[in-house]
Amino acid sequence: FAEGFDAQLVGVLGYDMPEKICAAVRNMTAAGHWHDTLDAGCGTGLCGPLLRPISRALTGVDLSPKMLEQAARKAVYDALACEELTAFLLRSPNQFDLMVAADLMIYFGDLTALFAAAAAALKPTGLFAFSTELWTGEGYRLLPSGRFAHSSQYVRLTAARAFAEVFHAETTIRLEAN
Repeated sequence: FAEGFDAQLVGVLGYDMPEKICAAVRNMTAAGHWHDTLDAGCGTGLCGPLLRPISRALTGVDLSPKMLEQAARKAVYDALACEELTAFLLRSPNQFDLMVAADLMIYFGDLTALFAAAAAALKPTGLFAFSTELWTGEGYRLLPSGRFAHSSQYVRLTAARAFAEVFHAETTIRLEAN
């Protein structure tokens, strides 16, 4: 699915999370500041061109070699790693001051280990920007789509162990069944 991923997601499903999350990051960071950036779960690299202008070093990590091939074609990453994210983060202590995870949390139910690993990989003043699908119940749930959704309370409580919330917005991630 990697070769047609961008066209399907952006063209058909109206996916614009990379633009939204990167705009939020630019609004929260000082103009002219260059980041050591991790595009977590970078997939085909949709965030890469948006992160490149604010990144001193831009690294992408994803599980799929085929998705990483597509990301490499964009020629904006300094490094791409094919690895499970939490293992990669734990091997990268204090390496990044910006971590972006657009549409990644849908692959994780329990976020505890991911948040702990992200905190370890970020520098002390680092920023972790991510999106989640909203679950109106408690905790998290695997949806019929095969994606996980998380309640706002669950995300806040789990993230609060390592992070302070600086910005939150509710928005549409993609169209679902029109």
